[in-house]
Amino acid sequence: MDIRETKEGHVAIVELIGSVDTRSSFDFEKKVLELLQDESRFFVVDFAEVSQLTSSGIRVLLMLGQKLARLEGALVLCQLSDHVQTVIEISGLGGHLAIFPRREEALAHLSSVGESFKGRVSKVSSLASRLLGSRGDGDLLQERPPDFASGSSSLLSQEVARLLTEDLGREPDEPSEHSPGDSRDA
Repeated sequence: MDIRETKEGHVAIVELIGSVDTRSSFDFEKKVLELLQDESRFFVVDFAEVSQLTSSGIRVLLMLGQKLARLEGALVLCQLSDHVQTVIEISGLGGHLAIFPRREEALAHLSSVGESFKGRVSKVSSLASRLLGSRGDGDLLQERPPDFASGSSSLLSQEVARLLTEDLGREPDEPSEHSPGDSRDA
């Protein structure tokens, strides 16, 4: 099996060529994990040139779909042959996966999905905002974080504040009186 990977805007397109079986599914998995590492969150998997799809390939699709769901991304399949469509249906995934007959339709679908995520603050960002005392509009450290030296915040909030302020090139607030190994605030 060969794999061609391209990007179109915010979408990673993975074209599979040949048979997606036990051996080749490892390459497929490796490729999608690399793309996830590179911050890809929207995927089109193009099956136009796939002659066979086995349960190993379905396992990779399930893994990718689960990871993307946790990351608020999306997975779309397109150009499935009759054989691949039958395998997807028999596996029970037909109703759970977005499947389009043409790549253009798959990309259009992901463009609309991507637009709905634009400007949304992630759950982690919202939590960090609350921990740090910002307004919660996604602009972290808009306001001054709570006084961590007073011991009124947890070690987790102190560590989050330290990491965020370091990432923003600012000096972290004074460290608390507790050492990182101290469990009094945990």
